[in-house]
Amino acid sequence: MSLLIYDLLVIETWKSKVFPLLQADVATENSLKAYFLLYHEATVVNLLEIVLFNKSACLASGDALLDLTDYCARKFTLLNAWEHPAPAQSKSAKELMQDSDEEDLPPYSQLIQRLLRNNKDLVFTICMNAISIFRYLTDYIVDLPLSVMTRVLNFNDMVCSAVYLIESAPWLRRKGKHLFERFEDGVWKEISVDELPRLSKVEAQVWLALYNMLIEPECRNKYDYNTRNHAVILRLKAYLNETLVDQLPVLVDLQRHLEELTIMQPPDNPALVRKGLLVEQVPELLEEITRGADYKRLADIQKKTVFQESPQARREAAKTYDVKLAVLK
Repeated sequence: MSLLIYDLLVIETWKSKVFPLLQADVATENSLKAYFLLYHEATVVNLLEIVLFNKSACLASGDALLDLTDYCARKFTLLNAWEHPAPAQSKSAKELMQDSDEEDLPPYSQLIQRLLRNNKDLVFTICMNAISIFRYLTDYIVDLPLSVMTRVLNFNDMVCSAVYLIESAPWLRRKGKHLFERFEDGVWKEISVDELPRLSKVEAQVWLALYNMLIEPECRNKYDYNTRNHAVILRLKAYLNETLVDQLPVLVDLQRHLEELTIMQPPDNPALVRKGLLVEQVPELLEEITRGADYKRLADIQKKTVFQESPQARREAAKTYDVKLAVLK
């Protein structure tokens, strides 16, 4: 399990630090290999999503869960800042002109734009899978190392991050005046206005994660309430309606807990209330990966090795990928 998490952090670092230095070259010379490298993160995340459903797999991950928690926190941050493209009917004249300008770009620039668009779609799918992974971590949070609970609740404040997700609902986007799309099972599906109250799978994962973090007694004792996060959590009351509770009955307890929080007076500075010495374990995998890394040198080496292939080799690789896709279908 630790090896899988390490592999996930390596490809995430490569995508954020090395790929931007390579994209102009690989988009025109070897875009197929570049796309499959970008897709590797989605593959590893999907595998972790399947495996971590099992409690024993979570427990076997050990201290690597600290890095995985930080990884999920970064994906939550991405989702909270995510902006879907506006539907064509509501685009401004300036946006329509920008779309037209992109179509008039030379083939070289169009290839780069296409690769970046594909990468953006991949990133969104990865973030959706990270929500499921995080929910599984919260399912077994009391059995995981204490440092994981501290990382989840207080260092990253994933409770507030989850509340922001409920408010922004990135799994939902408008397609027309009375038509929406919902992200389910890895694809966008059209839904009507009447289907909006139906709870989606991704949204249910966020609610269950919130339930685990706010209702579990050990989490309630560990979480540092202050005036800011107290106010943010209470904003959930606007979304906990009868329709939602009917679809996810366990949220009755969460609804009751929010009522209790209403009369609670949190301290302005929890650090002044807390007593004793605090010793916190820190994640090590990402630090090990990034320590002393020369991304520019690494990009130059990969240009000359990984992405330097003859046209014949690229054609053979494309045929191989076609055969594999045909087998999968």
